[in-house]
Amino acid sequence: MKLRDLVHQVEVHTIDFPRFAKEAGAILGASSEQIHTASAAFVVGLYEGVPELLSDLSAAGVKTACLSNTNEHHWGLLSDPSHPAFFPLTRLDHQFASHLIRARKPDDAIYAHLEQVAHARGPEILFFDDVEENVRAARKRAWLAEWIDPERNDPLPQIREALKTHRVL
Repeated sequence: MKLRDLVHQVEVHTIDFPRFAKEAGAILGASSEQIHTASAAFVVGLYEGVPELLSDLSAAGVKTACLSNTNEHHWGLLSDPSHPAFFPLTRLDHQFASHLIRARKPDDAIYAHLEQVAHARGPEILFFDDVEENVRAARKRAWLAEWIDPERNDPLPQIREALKTHRVL
């Protein structure tokens, strides 16, 4: 419970990552450096086909965004071209990160923030998430929300199928 609370705190930046690493290390019997290393290993690279999907969406005139529960450490890795998990965030029209917004899914505030910044509401938004609670929260705002089964190794076929179902692509 305490570790989960720490994760939530670092995801909304009420504590910074060095403090998270120190406190998580104390709970787990690990050094801050070990927590830092384990955290870096948690971030995976792009799924095959993501750049092509983004190109297809852009060609169709679809605005794209990420809405991520994350922390400054992970966001930094995703933004670092030399890191294997690098993701060209600038290819997205909007980038929403919980630690920057200071709200996390499934809190209503993060969904409201996206709507305000992206100038989109309810069924104008097609949202994908691998956490059912986050999908339910998005649906409460009338978003078209699709759960991506995390047990399946590659989410791209699920996303492409939903895009077809919703007549986006």
